[in-house]
Amino acid sequence: MAKLVKKITDANYEQEVILSVKPYIILLSAPFCDPGGRLEKILEEIAAGYADVVNAGTLDILRERELTEMFEISAAPTLIMMTGGVVDIRMSGILSKEDIIKVMELDKIREYRQRGFSYHPPRNFIPSGAEEEEDREEDGI
Repeated sequence: MAKLVKKITDANYEQEVILSVKPYIILLSAPFCDPGGRLEKILEEIAAGYADVVNAGTLDILRERELTEMFEISAAPTLIMMTGGVVDIRMSGILSKEDIIKVMELDKIREYRQRGFSYHPPRNFIPSGAEEEEDREEDGI
């Protein structure tokens, strides 16, 4: 059986995450951020329970510094959900499995998939600079 939680590296990021048909949950962490690997275990449980809905991976922020910079995280551990290479959701800190499932709307994604529709949770991340652009558009500038 293939491992459900993949190690994300610069070498496999595009193939594994960007080209993924399903949304991708990535745990950005380092050994000192998640003592005992609690979040990694939760991610493994989610990957097993929601394999039909999402893919899952971990990214070591110390070993993959260039890739980590792209996510502009300010705290570790951070969980992100991506669809087609775009960050939909980001959550920082030590979280419960229930909170992750609820915020990332995994049950809703599953429900829609069973009906034959694609559903992606609303994005809660706006890249830096985009907020100013939106403000200018609203002001008619």
